[in-house]
Amino acid sequence: MSRRWLISRRRLTHLLACLVAGLPFAAYAEDPVPSEPESLEPPQPPPIDKRRRDRGIGGTGVIGTIRQFGSIVVNDLRIAYPPDVAVIIDGIEKSSTAMRIGHVVEVVAQGRRDRLSTQRIVITSEVIGPVESVSATMITVLGQTVLVDGPLPQPPLHPGEVVSVSGLRRLDGTIVASLIERRRGARRQIVGLLQAGSDGVPRIGRLVVRGARRSLLGQRVLLTGRLVAGVFEVTGSRLALALLLDSDLDHVSMEAYGERRGGGVVFGSGLLIAEGSVAASLSDTREVRLVVEIRRDEKGALAISAARITDAGGRDGLGLPGLREDGGIPALGGPGGLPLGSPPGGLGSPPGGLGAPGGLRGAPHL
Repeated sequence: MSRRWLISRRRLTHLLACLVAGLPFAAYAEDPVPSEPESLEPPQPPPIDKRRRDRGIGGTGVIGTIRQFGSIVVNDLRIAYPPDVAVIIDGIEKSSTAMRIGHVVEVVAQGRRDRLSTQRIVITSEVIGPVESVSATMITVLGQTVLVDGPLPQPPLHPGEVVSVSGLRRLDGTIVASLIERRRGARRQIVGLLQAGSDGVPRIGRLVVRGARRSLLGQRVLLTGRLVAGVFEVTGSRLALALLLDSDLDHVSMEAYGERRGGGVVFGSGLLIAEGSVAASLSDTREVRLVVEIRRDEKGALAISAARITDAGGRDGLGLPGLREDGGIPALGGPGGLPLGSPPGGLGSPPGGLGAPGGLRGAPHL
């Protein structure tokens, strides 16, 4: 036998230890209150493998809430995925069984609109931290007001318990929760618009932030860190930018709260996009929950090509489906659409700086 194939017992043990250390943490699906890795660095989304795209189609970006399974249904789009799909939840690779109704996802899908599929699903919680107060319809987490539509997790939450919140931001910074889950571990995370208060101190909502780079002000960011005496001390940060900056995508379907202002629509994420062909479809003053289709012109500017209101502001909670706008994409729950609100188990559920109009003002809801 050739000498180069010989390996000592000590070297074999070392190699096996390295392999074990490199395995992804995968206890989430089995443990309803998972212990997360202790790293406080911000999760970095895996790079999109553009070689796996259908280069003749370009791809569709989708940002929104999981409403059904049997594939996943997001923004009334059914998106299939293979058994070995990469599911990234707050920077950690999980099994597809860890996905839940109410998770807000980012997906790059290939195929026609009625036959989309993806190889990777990214889920990012809007906030992870201890509960500060609880009422029947609202909780506060890391200084963020979280509106709750439907029952809170059981058994009842208590101040001090750590939770992750999936949901969308309203223009006032309030998070409308679509899913609240208990968490274990040291991770503290917040995604939102970083702004300087009247005293010049950076904040996200009411949360005072220390240690963030000044260049991040006015941007939607993902911060990780520690809560010390009510102040969020940043240990890691990055811009929450992704799908809307990917010039390879044909278009992006995005669910968000927004309102019309002049020639554009401003969203709860701090994003401002030109209205394009939907100038008459939105009120000038009323905030609504909507799904928009965003396209990039030949100069790279973003514009809204279609919009559909899903909540006209009748209640503080999840969207009221079915308000169709002329020129918009099919209404949720309407003719030709898919019913909303299917409980887990239905349809194959798994177990258990300012620019010109069309430019970015901050970051998209990601």
